[in-house]
Amino acid sequence: SKTGFSDEDNLKVKQIIYVDFGLSITPEMAYCHPALVLKVENHRCVVLPCTSNIEKFEKENRYKGGNEK
Repeated sequence: SKTGFSDEDNLKVKQIIYVDFGLSITPEMAYCHPALVLKVENHRCVVLPCTSNIEKFEKENRYKGGNEK
């Protein structure tokens, strides 16, 4: 896993990149996943991990508003 990034990477806010989040003991995000770049500063970036499993996402995150049960 890389620490920081070089100027050549040319990361930009709102860009979707592929990130290796490494190993995870708990059921949190691990291994390689797409992520949205939120901030880039001093050769570091803040990202928001995204799921790569759309079927699981749709099943577990379906909006239940209004009169739906």
